[in-house]
Amino acid sequence: MDETDGGELRQQVERAFVARRMELPEQQLDQLSRYLELAERWNPKINLTAIRDRPTAILRHLFEPYLLQDHLAGAGPHLVDAGSGVGVPGIPVAIMDPERDVTLVEAHGKKATFLHEVVEELDLKRVRIIENRLEDALATEELEAPVHVLAARGWTSGWGPLLGMMAPVMAPGGRGLLLTGEDTERSLRRQLARGEQMAPSAGPDWKAAAAAGWWMRRSAPLPHLSRGFLVILELPTN
Repeated sequence: MDETDGGELRQQVERAFVARRMELPEQQLDQLSRYLELAERWNPKINLTAIRDRPTAILRHLFEPYLLQDHLAGAGPHLVDAGSGVGVPGIPVAIMDPERDVTLVEAHGKKATFLHEVVEELDLKRVRIIENRLEDALATEELEAPVHVLAARGWTSGWGPLLGMMAPVMAPGGRGLLLTGEDTERSLRRQLARGEQMAPSAGPDWKAAAAAGWWMRRSAPLPHLSRGFLVILELPTN
């Protein structure tokens, strides 16, 4: 990508945020644009994401993580992005909230290599990458407690097991911010509507999550997707 195209990309990113009445500092716009530029360059080589067109990528890779910002207020500093893949939502969150410690967990070696390049290129000093399966990173204590926020979008191994696995390393009152589709949102609502009070009737994949006390605080439709949701979960404070 040449300098002209890079400048056009930045303009497109800025226009997309301004159109939604969202303003970002110049440095963050530069970093978000550079991140997307790197993703576009790597995607044909290692299939980072199925999203190929730029307008959709801006919405899915940049705008969606922006929506997490309102729900990070008051949370502790350590956010874990499970199954990070192309780096969403962790990389944009780290750009827009540079004082937050972000851990990206990604088992796929080539995707982890991409994440390392992004972190180095953008000088994201508070981002750590764990190249391992989440369950192995937990078993070996490579992923350490406390985790204050669990964030995920591209998780493919079951949301109930994910929440159950993460519960032991979460801080009291920890939050889950999940970017999901309609079917997952319904499952979360059904299984975790009342946290631990639902444990006896929770499905097998959800028992550990429900027993830990995860409960669904709210869910908000994603404005740019007809069947997408941001689901906010919480754990008890003690």
